[in-house]
Amino acid sequence: MENSFRSEKDVFSLQLSDRGKSNLLEVSRWGKFLGYVAIIYILLVVGFFAYIMSRISAMAASYGNTGQLKTVILWYWIMLIVGVLLTVYPIYSLIRFERLIKPALYTSDQDRLDTAFAQLGSLFKYLGILTLIFLLLFVAGSAFGLMGAAMI
Repeated sequence: MENSFRSEKDVFSLQLSDRGKSNLLEVSRWGKFLGYVAIIYILLVVGFFAYIMSRISAMAASYGNTGQLKTVILWYWIMLIVGVLLTVYPIYSLIRFERLIKPALYTSDQDRLDTAFAQLGSLFKYLGILTLIFLLLFVAGSAFGLMGAAMI
């Protein structure tokens, strides 16, 4: 049976074919599209959220009960801001990857290509770490929920 793994020397001597360059250009276009759509989506969500919270505040003020509602609205704003901050870096990475990969492929600039792949690798690390954090929070929340249900 032939060894399916290549030596490190073979891995580091890879070169991009024309098909590979074409695929990278296609990936960069989709990355740019997704990045800009995400920016528009975040702006719409924040705008919609601000509108809804202002309407709820006005409605609560007309009933004279704003103490607890202000606390709830503050926590919602904090969660929204954290959510927006968590999505800024992936969007930035996608757009930066697109802006680095195109000139690198058109001019055969190895340094820009390396920087673009480093940016893409950084994006995947960020998403992986974020996924692990959310999985741990989910498991912890489920465990506490089960313990709370067991006490009833």
